[in-house]
Amino acid sequence: MGQTARARPLWTLPLAAAAALLLATLTLLFSSAGSAAPTLSIVSPAEGADINSGTVELVLDIQNFTMNGPAFGLAAVPGEGHYHLFLDGAYRKAAYDLPAFLADVPVGTHEIGVRLANNDHTLIGVNASVNVTVPAGAPRVRIASPAASAAWQSSSVELRIAKGNFTFNAQAVGGAAVPGEGHYHVFANDVYAGFATTEFYNLTGLTAGGAFDIRVELANNDHTLLSPRVFDEVSVRAVAGAVELRLAGGLNGAQVNASSLRAAFTVTNFTLNALAVGQGPVPGEGHFLLYLDGVLMGPGTASPLLVTDLAPGSHTLVLELVENNNATLDPRVVDWATFSVASLAPRIKITSPPDPSTPNATSLRLTLAVGNLTLAPGKIGQPAVPREGHWHLLVDDVYVTAGAGLEVAVLDVSPGPHVVTVELRNNDHGALPWPAFDVLRLRVPSGAPRVQIASPASPPTVNASSVTLTLLVSNFTLSAAQVGKAPVGGEGHWHVLVDGAYAGFGATLEALASRLSQGTHTVAVELRNNDHSALAWPAFDEVQVTVRSGAPSLAIAGPLEGSDIAYDFTGLSLAVSNFSLAPKFGQSAQPGEGHLHIFLDGAYLFFWANTMVTVRGLAAGTHTVRVELRGNDHAQLADPVADQVTFTARGFAPSITVAAPLDGAILFG
Repeated sequence: MGQTARARPLWTLPLAAAAALLLATLTLLFSSAGSAAPTLSIVSPAEGADINSGTVELVLDIQNFTMNGPAFGLAAVPGEGHYHLFLDGAYRKAAYDLPAFLADVPVGTHEIGVRLANNDHTLIGVNASVNVTVPAGAPRVRIASPAASAAWQSSSVELRIAKGNFTFNAQAVGGAAVPGEGHYHVFANDVYAGFATTEFYNLTGLTAGGAFDIRVELANNDHTLLSPRVFDEVSVRAVAGAVELRLAGGLNGAQVNASSLRAAFTVTNFTLNALAVGQGPVPGEGHFLLYLDGVLMGPGTASPLLVTDLAPGSHTLVLELVENNNATLDPRVVDWATFSVASLAPRIKITSPPDPSTPNATSLRLTLAVGNLTLAPGKIGQPAVPREGHWHLLVDDVYVTAGAGLEVAVLDVSPGPHVVTVELRNNDHGALPWPAFDVLRLRVPSGAPRVQIASPASPPTVNASSVTLTLLVSNFTLSAAQVGKAPVGGEGHWHVLVDGAYAGFGATLEALASRLSQGTHTVAVELRNNDHSALAWPAFDEVQVTVRSGAPSLAIAGPLEGSDIAYDFTGLSLAVSNFSLAPKFGQSAQPGEGHLHIFLDGAYLFFWANTMVTVRGLAAGTHTVRVELRGNDHAQLADPVADQVTFTARGFAPSITVAAPLDGAILFG
């Protein structure tokens, strides 16, 4: 039986024979690959060089060997691969980019070695080395985190920067170069991304499936890079399915000519769930946190972002995705933008109520502050004039009305969450180039007191000096018997206001606004406590009423509202215009002609055709007398014209006694 021949181990051969055999083997290998043997040399730095940097950059001359980054870690292929770097004989890293470098090299003299390797990291025996000295005080920078990753799960990378022997000076950025002072620049795949002086820097805009070589390099105040260069790099590959967050383009570096902005954003491979904010974590679900100039503005899920009340100057907006319980994702997912607000930018601010609010009413009044734009109520709808205009009111992004005052009524808001927006507009209603707006987030509780003017519909034009309002009241009890008494929660009456001035009160579902002059008026009905005090959150509704020129007019000149009358009767002094009083009772109707109907506490008393009227039979107590213009045929006018007055009567019946002469006396003379 024959023996199998075995090769003799190389280390058992004489040294000269082993060397010859190894050389022959390598020559055979590269000859069979059809290429010359690889060579490697270090072009720079020179042997023994002093490098005033913690980063040693190596210019390599590699022949007959291809750097193949995409094959990094794969099977060996003759003639391709990468290189390994060693510091004083200790392995530091593998790389394929040129030139090569080692960052954060310690002070002192060091041997830096370079060794070519196959794709699978096996060394091929082609090496070079150089000795260099890094002096004490040499500037240095290092990317402390993250480590290189081939499976990055985010569209952003938070870089933690460590530096030495170099001062970051944010105030001097852009100024003259000062040795040992400046900032750092960040590059992604050799494309400049930004600069900073902070320990942390968020590089954004990574795309899923992309590979990114990220470099941080020290720079002088004037943005020139240091010489020799001082930098570090890290490589990451964002995997398919990585969570992506992107602010819409155009904001970073923008000059914003408004005190507010809307910033749209997109989120991929992550679900924003408004209902789960503050709850337990669910993989792939959460919300965002918004920061302005380092101050948390709050969580949210909606796009666009609404940022208001911005002061003139530079600002930084940061948006970060987090889990339902506000825990940061790993890795963090961030995008940000820096922008500046012009010093004379138009601005508007809702000064009250505060944002957010929970009004216990279905209505509220906003007070505004406006700057760098003139509100022009008489020019609404006219051609645009720079820095002149009005505001639009929107509720949940639905247009409600326009105005030019510093008070805004928000009416008939349903229970639940809402966003109220007030935005400046040009005279012609066109939007400003940079929208200037403010928002109020509110939540109306169910059961909030509510009053609605059911009729007339807004805005009516009437041929009368009065308008009768039909009301709907809910979650509030109207009590005429308790008017003027101690307040009781959820109970009271209403006040009528005309152009903001008190015009009367009542506790029925019908209200009269009278003595309206020609023109347009704001008629409001507001719920009040029994003692006439305002509710904690005013519950009101209002309507715009326009009185035609020449409309019939009626006013009770006396007694005055709230008068105290001693007797069981009172005289009424009336003022009537644009209508003729005629004693043609029951005759055919004639335009602009008729008489008066008198009502006491809602009950009809009599008709009359004179401006002096006496009402008798007043019992002690509070009474309301209503006077209404009627046609000759007693019918109401097409637009009813009325006025009323409420007073208190003491009910004393007057009497006269003749003391002298006595009854039956005979008088002489």
